[in-house]
Amino acid sequence: MNSIYWSQVVPPKKRFVTISPTYVAENKLQDDCIMAIIFNYPDELVKKLYIIAAPCERQELIDLFNNEKIYCRIENNGNLTIKN
Repeated sequence: MNSIYWSQVVPPKKRFVTISPTYVAENKLQDDCIMAIIFNYPDELVKKLYIIAAPCERQELIDLFNNEKIYCRIENNGNLTIKN
C-alpha cells in the first residue's frame, strides 16, 4: 500500500511581497530584482528587503526566498511584486 503525505496532496503556500514605487526607487530594487531572476543571485535583493521589512515580516521574506523559483513583476501602478 502506498502512503500519501500531506505535502503531496496540499499545494505549497503561495507567498508574495508587494513593494510600493517609493521603496523601489529609494532602495534601487529593480536592478537587484533583475540580478535575482536572470543571474540567480538573490543575495543583494534579500539583504535590502530584510532591512526595510518590519520584524514580523522577516520570516515570511525568508520563506519566500527559500523556494526554488521566485517571480518579480512591476505592476501598472508601479508596485514591485515578488512571489513564488
